[in-house]
Amino acid sequence: MRSVCFRLFLLSLFALSFQALASDVVYYEGSIAFDYEQWPWGSYDGSHSVAGAIMDPAVGWEDGITESVGGRREVFSDTLTVWAYGAILNADDTVDVGAFFLRTAGGSFSPGTYPIDATDFMTEFAFFDDVTNFSIPSEDDDMAAWITSLDASHKFFGTSGNIVLDAIDETALSGTFNGAMADPNDFTIISITNGVFDLVGMPVSETGVEEAPALLLRHGNFPNPFNPKTRISFSLEEASRVRVSVYDTAGRELLLLEDSLREAGEVSLDWTGLDHRGLQQPAGVYLYRVWTPQEVVSGKMVLLP
Repeated sequence: MRSVCFRLFLLSLFALSFQALASDVVYYEGSIAFDYEQWPWGSYDGSHSVAGAIMDPAVGWEDGITESVGGRREVFSDTLTVWAYGAILNADDTVDVGAFFLRTAGGSFSPGTYPIDATDFMTEFAFFDDVTNFSIPSEDDDMAAWITSLDASHKFFGTSGNIVLDAIDETALSGTFNGAMADPNDFTIISITNGVFDLVGMPVSETGVEEAPALLLRHGNFPNPFNPKTRISFSLEEASRVRVSVYDTAGRELLLLEDSLREAGEVSLDWTGLDHRGLQQPAGVYLYRVWTPQEVVSGKMVLLP
């Protein structure tokens, strides 16, 4: 029974990315966080806090990116499903994943409280830690083999508690969750507190193509290597919201250069090697990331002494 429930959960959570039947909304960026503590005794405790953009399953982890958050609201097998995940790439290349989903056979979801349903898996949250072979299959046929081969230190599933939706629409998915989780393999129980999620969404068409695309025609920075200044440039085919950040090679965001609506055309932004506190960064390799609702691109910059 445990293996059947585990299979159903993972199929509901991950296969949706590749079977986009009448897709409605993609949640492309945000944050998910919660605290956990072993109950009634033990030393397994900590926090899972993730912020970032949705991962492209065809690309996987980009260089220097260690956190990913995303989700979808879509119809899958005649069931309306809303799901989201927050994944962290650890230093040892294992991955910690926190996730939740809600399903209904009809109607729609609205703000409110949804009790955890550990029997039919209509409302559920989960936490997998130290996954040694985390990946998202590129084909639906690979799902069964992927589920069988998944190797994690713990696979926790919600047994009680609630998911509270504060907002759920085409532009936002936010709320809180608290309760208890259990690993059916070793019967470890953890309490979940301070669970919170806040994601940004956009509508997609029934074919899975964004209704308001903003294609990045090109991108780059010059000069590279540089000192003391480099110019990050890109071209938008259509008007779009744009977010541009600078990261170090550990994936930490050093500076948010831009977060606004931009008209179609050329965009240029200067980086002088300073972080958000105004501190000069040492010589080395840095990353820039240009985000639009349709795509995310990145490049490497070399700051000279």
